[in-house]
Amino acid sequence: MNRKEAKKINQEIRESGIISNEIYEFLEKEIDLLLEEELREEKSRVRHKISALFNDNYFQASDFFKQSLQISY
Repeated sequence: MNRKEAKKINQEIRESGIISNEIYEFLEKEIDLLLEEELREEKSRVRHKISALFNDNYFQASDFFKQSLQISY
C-alpha cells in the first residue's frame, strides 16, 4: 500500500466518525513512520542489487545509484 492509499483510508475512517481526532493524528504519524521505514528498506534492497550487478564495485554502483535517483526526481 502506498502512502496516498493509507492516508485516504485513514481519512475515510475519520470522516465516518468512528475515531477521534487524537486517534486520527496518531494513525497519520504511524502511517508516515511505517511507510518511511519501508522506503528505507526498499532503497537498501535496491542498493544491494545494484552493487551485485556491478560485481560489488561500490564506486560504480554508487555513481549509478546517484544518477538513477536524480533521474527519478
